[in-house]
Amino acid sequence: MFESIKSQVRIIIALTIRDMQNQNKGLSGGLAWAIIDVLLYVGAMSLIRVFIKAFMPPGMPPFTFLVLGIVPWQTFSATMKVGESAIQKNRKLLSLPVVTPLDVVLASALDQLCTYGIVFAGLMLVCSYFESVPPPRFPIGVILIFLASWFLGLTFGLMLAPLYRMFQPAKWLWKPVKKSFFWTSGLYFVITSMPANLWPLMTWNPILHINELMRTYWFTTYNTPIGSPAYVIIWVLGLGVLGLSLERFIRRVPA
Repeated sequence: MFESIKSQVRIIIALTIRDMQNQNKGLSGGLAWAIIDVLLYVGAMSLIRVFIKAFMPPGMPPFTFLVLGIVPWQTFSATMKVGESAIQKNRKLLSLPVVTPLDVVLASALDQLCTYGIVFAGLMLVCSYFESVPPPRFPIGVILIFLASWFLGLTFGLMLAPLYRMFQPAKWLWKPVKKSFFWTSGLYFVITSMPANLWPLMTWNPILHINELMRTYWFTTYNTPIGSPAYVIIWVLGLGVLGLSLERFIRRVPA
């Protein structure tokens, strides 16, 4: 059993290196596109900087504020998409008996983790220089929350990929759900800037908890009243179990 696990780990590592090499050949994917994608978000939000300031507590420079919200969202969103796309792109590899759909999904997800991890570190260095942002007050917490955004995207992808295969209309049903995730995710606001009567309608969103915790762990001037690591962990574990169960089930269903 141990040798089998080692073999699968080697396969996943090899597939991850392959994905990173292929995606970074041009701007269609990889590190270059991830940087452009994040900067486009930041640029769009910066155009409504006056509006954003109304939702920002004092002591948070605007560029840093946006990056700490946008990068976790982009990490989640990009990783979630690989669940389906990785299988479609690697159908020839899946004909090999040693390669499973889970292997290619994990490899593509690790590629996204490396890509957005570099983007996050690079942009925060830029923020530190131009906005004189102090180091995070809880660096380990920042790293763990960033990883949580990746794990959440991975577990969503594991759940949605087999669900789409079993039930095609799920793609259309997911679109409004994803939009609600985006608008209540805290990319451009903190929860304390919102009326308290709206909190129950927004705090169901695990990305909101991630962004609230990210800003709390970075800034000394903000303490979230709602961010819960336990809530995020419950989502990750619950979706992980569901996604792996669906993946094992769909593997037995003829294509």
